[in-house]
Amino acid sequence: MDYLDKAFEEYVRDPKGDIISQLAEGVRQITYGAIGSRRGEDVYREKKGTCSGKHDLLKELITKKTDHVVREVLIEVIFDLDWLNKFNVTVPEKLREIVVKSNGIRDYHNFLQVKNGEWRNLDITWPKELEELGFSTANYNTAGMIPVKIGEDSSKLKEALIRGLPLDAQEYRQKFIKELSSWIETLGKNK
Repeated sequence: MDYLDKAFEEYVRDPKGDIISQLAEGVRQITYGAIGSRRGEDVYREKKGTCSGKHDLLKELITKKTDHVVREVLIEVIFDLDWLNKFNVTVPEKLREIVVKSNGIRDYHNFLQVKNGEWRNLDITWPKELEELGFSTANYNTAGMIPVKIGEDSSKLKEALIRGLPLDAQEYRQKFIKELSSWIETLGKNK
């Protein structure tokens, strides 16, 4: 049994119910954090991933296990103090310092659109317990949408866009994601 079969079996509890919602909720509950890979298979194995990897896993599940059409969407986001101030929990000072020194972290956020009649946005970045603390993609300060063709690998496009950032912006982004991931781990342990 391959990882997609295992994931499908794990996430779909009611085969007659809304399969897409069940898959989305299953992948949503995977811990947010950097693992050094954006591959869905690695995210499933590690039970941890960032927006790119979690959405890659969900895209694979939907395209290989259903007849729905899926397209990826990339948006340029700026993580700034305004974003950090929307949390319902104290943000670590080190994370705030990175954001202040960088004048906002530029990044590219992935989510999916699924077509079953109408296109529907599907963003499963944050597990429910983090959403309750104020983690929300609705709070993102967006700087524009980047089209991704159906069938195109958004991870490669995202990597190219990140490489196109100034070196200091790339370094701040790396530090930010590392600190954010570490903080999120501590939030999970404090439940």
